[in-house]
Amino acid sequence: MKRFLALFLCFALCLTLLPAASAEDIEIVDPAGADAPAAPTDELVIDPAGADALGGPLDEIVIDDPAEVDVPLAEGDIVASGECGDDLTWTLDAQGTLTISGTGDMWDFDGGKLAPWYEYSVSIVTAVIKEGVTSIGRSAFSDCPNLTRVMIPEGVTSIGMTAFSNSYALPSLAIPASVTSIGWSAFSGCWNLAEIVVAEDNQYYQSMDGVLLTKDGTRLILCPSGKPGEYSVPEGVAIIKDSAFDSCGLLTAVHLPGSLREIKAYAFFGCSSLAEVTIAEGLLSIGGGAFSRTNLHEITFPASLQVLQNYDTGDAVFQNTPIENIYVAEDNPTFCSVDGVVFSKDQSELIMFPTGRTGGYTVPEGVTSLGFKAFDGVKLTEVILPESLISIGEYAFMFAWDLPSLTIPSGVTGIGPWAFADCGLKEIRFEGAAPTFDEGCFAGLTATAYYPENDPSWTEDVRQDYGGTINWVAYAAEPDLGELTEDYTKGAASASYVETLDTGETVFTVSSEGDQAVLVAVKNGDTYTVLKCTTDENGIHRYAAELGPDSELVIAFKGDTNLNGKLEMRDATLVSQVKNGTYSSGGGLSSLTADINGNGRVETRDATLICQARNGTYTAQW
Repeated sequence: MKRFLALFLCFALCLTLLPAASAEDIEIVDPAGADAPAAPTDELVIDPAGADALGGPLDEIVIDDPAEVDVPLAEGDIVASGECGDDLTWTLDAQGTLTISGTGDMWDFDGGKLAPWYEYSVSIVTAVIKEGVTSIGRSAFSDCPNLTRVMIPEGVTSIGMTAFSNSYALPSLAIPASVTSIGWSAFSGCWNLAEIVVAEDNQYYQSMDGVLLTKDGTRLILCPSGKPGEYSVPEGVAIIKDSAFDSCGLLTAVHLPGSLREIKAYAFFGCSSLAEVTIAEGLLSIGGGAFSRTNLHEITFPASLQVLQNYDTGDAVFQNTPIENIYVAEDNPTFCSVDGVVFSKDQSELIMFPTGRTGGYTVPEGVTSLGFKAFDGVKLTEVILPESLISIGEYAFMFAWDLPSLTIPSGVTGIGPWAFADCGLKEIRFEGAAPTFDEGCFAGLTATAYYPENDPSWTEDVRQDYGGTINWVAYAAEPDLGELTEDYTKGAASASYVETLDTGETVFTVSSEGDQAVLVAVKNGDTYTVLKCTTDENGIHRYAAELGPDSELVIAFKGDTNLNGKLEMRDATLVSQVKNGTYSSGGGLSSLTADINGNGRVETRDATLICQARNGTYTAQW
């Protein structure tokens, strides 16, 4: 029988052409003993999930195959009826008019409880709420895709959460003077809703240019989803409420006034055509997800801005937005912009990276922390972190799906909750001691993490999964050649690490100013072992040595007998004293540097060659 009724309604709709109601068509019944209005709640918020709820424009909606429905009744008959409140009843006629009658509040339809007319929702065209009804229940008219006209009488005081959600054919709505509260997400997914009209004598709300505001004009509560083109928020508005512009897919530009102080979370979420936002001086705070899923490519924050991306929301300010540059007024005392990236004013913290950029990025040296959601949702394929980095904040790399690997510098001591959750990392390399890992920092991750094998801080208790699936692999730690080296060239030469061989030997290169030949040796206790140099076709001087925990790498110029970092006549004079054992420096190192020609012994000829090396007629070999 229900299939019979549903087909009858569809058939009747085809025969009955009802024009969509304009704001002027909507009737508000005169008050009849309505109670005094209650305190306002001002808490209308559009659910961010609504941005994906439709799945296609109105003309793509497909109604079930009529062949599955029974034959309809005659035009004008009541096809369904029932109760919808303690003292309320409903009827649905063949023309698709749903009528609510009686006295008192309508029931709420949530927590799995559907409105009693829900199975006929595709056939409802008009909703008439009679005088005596005092509330519209939660989800009462949600998912009515062909609802084009709603008549709300004077006396209704509240419109419940998600009351009209996903009723996307509704073009306008009139709110009577008696309404004092409008629930969360009441009009989410109403894509064709172009204006909201509020009775002038309503004490809690007003409508300006079809947009819903509080009566005093300080809070913008809802811009209808069907509002097109460019829009200027009225002067006097101080707060744009949560999800106020949610899924206004036809808006292309928004201009914010000097009176504005706060943009709440998800305020412009899902405004897919929004390509321009201008912000006047005066704004103090922008909430999480405020411009998520818009079409912004750049934006400029004013000097007054003090707070970005509140910590109690799920999305970063520009989540899933193609933004490439975020600029900040130079005189802003809290934030600054360097190359379109937002930092703290002293540039010690990276606050926000533009999610629309691709390729690689090197975090500047001097940055000590990555802020909350700093790289959340970025499309980067490479990020190089600085040696100055100390902490990686909460959600810092969450949803960075294109990032395959990352090296954590040795100075990092803490990794915040969910820092790498659900990102694309497959390899993580830790260069120093084990940091502190907070809960879920690797949630959803399947990766290999490399840690230095001889570092005692990497205990089994530390090497956990932290919400992911982590394969911990020890590697031979790269030696700090700077700390290992005793440099007698006074900074004129240096060693650079290359790799550690399977044999345990460390491979490194040595360079010097003017390519002046140096002696390289490993000192273990009182014993020096001179290393053999291999010079390639590019003039790179390469060495290999087994460096133990007590080893010391020694570098000195060949011919520098007294080890003072330069060749002098005195070095030549000292050769004979080194030869006969009356002079020694560097614990015996001078007997190695005095051998400038490297034949394994100190002799008079070395003194001559040192003099020639000084005047440029002899070049010592590496």
